[in-house]
Amino acid sequence: MPDDNIDPAVYSDENSRPSVADDPEELSAAEAERNLVETYQSAVRRETADPDYSIEMDRRWYDRAHDQSETYAKRNGTDPVDFHRIVAILSPQMRWNATVGGEEKFPNLETAHVVAQVHRENPEVEVADIVSHENYHGALPLSLTKALTYLRTKDPAVVSGPKVESFVQNLSDPAGSRGVTTIDTILAQVMMGRPLTAETKPLARKLTAERAGQRRGGYGWSQRRVREAARAVGETPQSFQSIAWAEWRRLHP
Repeated sequence: MPDDNIDPAVYSDENSRPSVADDPEELSAAEAERNLVETYQSAVRRETADPDYSIEMDRRWYDRAHDQSETYAKRNGTDPVDFHRIVAILSPQMRWNATVGGEEKFPNLETAHVVAQVHRENPEVEVADIVSHENYHGALPLSLTKALTYLRTKDPAVVSGPKVESFVQNLSDPAGSRGVTTIDTILAQVMMGRPLTAETKPLARKLTAERAGQRRGGYGWSQRRVREAARAVGETPQSFQSIAWAEWRRLHP
């Protein structure tokens, strides 16, 4: 049964769209939603206890990410929509931000900037040229290949898969008008209520799985958990996701 709280136009084909699956054997829907709400409430308590913390900063994470992405797009002369797509294509297994030598870096954005800039200078650029660039921060080789393919063809079909398409939508529409959430390993840990370990990794994979026809768990099941938890505390799915994601990273640096 399709999820009636999400705009199906976000996804490239029917098999990629979130659908209702059974609970994983290791985690019930109710437990996942309780864990999500508990992490959200941790952020609420933090705001009361810590005068230097504002939950609004986490709530507006996608607004800042959108603005940052558009700033990089202008810097390298790339259409903002195209740049959002490159960022999303490169995002698997890349950190959004990291502190290096006391300075905050944005590996995902900076690598996307390198890809767009080098491609603009040489449309025939190869993956090896990107990897050897001094400002390259690491990305999956397949992701680099897809990013270059997209820049050469501008074919939206290259930007496929629930996670990548969700992230594109979140970056392009920080207000979250389509009810989309991006499920990654951090959100999987929030739902499990446990950090990623050798023991929990199989369940985390199940919660982020993008395979069509997933019978237990899967990307669509996890998106529904976030939307139900968000509804319970009066947040939009997108703002709830941002708050829970940021709070988990503080709790488990």
